[in-house]
Amino acid sequence: MLRLEGFMKIRKLHQDGLSVSEIVRRLEMDRKTVRKYSRELPREYQRPPRSCKADPFRAFLRERWEQGVENASRLFRELQKRGYDGCFTQFKKVVRPWRDENRERALSALRPNRVSRRRWTGDTLATGTASGCMASR
Repeated sequence: MLRLEGFMKIRKLHQDGLSVSEIVRRLEMDRKTVRKYSRELPREYQRPPRSCKADPFRAFLRERWEQGVENASRLFRELQKRGYDGCFTQFKKVVRPWRDENRERALSALRPNRVSRRRWTGDTLATGTASGCMASR
């Protein structure tokens, strides 16, 4: 596989006006490789998502999750009653993003909107928030 460094060399030499044959001689690469990368930009490889046994049950799981059932063991047992014959680990991969969403939502609710700061005012220490309200200690 051609690395970015090799691709950049091919593009640079091609932009400088060198022929494919000359680039092949300089970089000691295959002619087809040089021709391919002198024409196009490299594509990001993206692995297609793999299916799992829990995929047909995603709608049911999401519905139950929205109803407030967030206990993975309980959802797993309900899924088995509906015909799921996969393992718990595969099932957890479906539920994990939803759990992370809930955790992030809960953390953002706990974070203060204002940043607390302290400053020295003469001989005393004053505390307050970023909005400007100052109360001396």
